[in-house]
Amino acid sequence: NRYIVCIGVFVQGKNISLIDLFFSLCNWKMSLSKKDQEEVRTWLVAAVAAMLGYPESTVVNAALSCVQKGMDRQKTCDTLGKLLEDSAPSFVNQLFLKLEEIKSG
Repeated sequence: NRYIVCIGVFVQGKNISLIDLFFSLCNWKMSLSKKDQEEVRTWLVAAVAAMLGYPESTVVNAALSCVQKGMDRQKTCDTLGKLLEDSAPSFVNQLFLKLEEIKSG
């Protein structure tokens, strides 16, 4: 058996991964309950403190705002990159994995 794995797609002049496409199609803003949003906030506080060594409300609030606005992974990374620089891609990946975990139950 042979399988072809598509690791990216070309959308509106941009090459994006299938994971990014999936998350961009999911509207987290509309589908997160207040309880889920609070779970995300709690996770963000702990994750930011673990990454930076201290709690930083600016990063937490910016990340939560991205989630609430339904930003895709790339926009979230661009937004948080201004605050987290080289750590942003890894942090955003962790954030989106947490969102997927919350949504799946």
